[in-house]
Amino acid sequence: MLDAPFALRLTYARDIRGQRLVDTSMEEIQRIHSSLFKSTIDQWRQALSRVLVDVRAGDQLTGVYSPAQGARFYANDRETGQIDDPVLAHAFFSIWLGPSTRDPGLRRKLLGLDR
Repeated sequence: MLDAPFALRLTYARDIRGQRLVDTSMEEIQRIHSSLFKSTIDQWRQALSRVLVDVRAGDQLTGVYSPAQGARFYANDRETGQIDDPVLAHAFFSIWLGPSTRDPGLRRKLLGLDR
């Protein structure tokens, strides 16, 4: 699934601080990819901190994934930044779309496998 470009748009049901999005994302990335070096974790945390912003209920965050280049991020259609690291981008989107996701049912829906 993560070998072709796509966009993932999430609509938030409640207010969440950007730092919490970063922390939760990094916890999940580390759970899925347990052999990461501390230096990689630190670099990835900084990169995500630049693109993940505070959200309010009803806001949408969109990530546009490009396997060879990385990802661009948008908050309510306003670009918040990009990540020029294909490995981080893959790890980030694996949170929802990878086989080790915490919510296989959501993964199936996002992939269009459950209608």
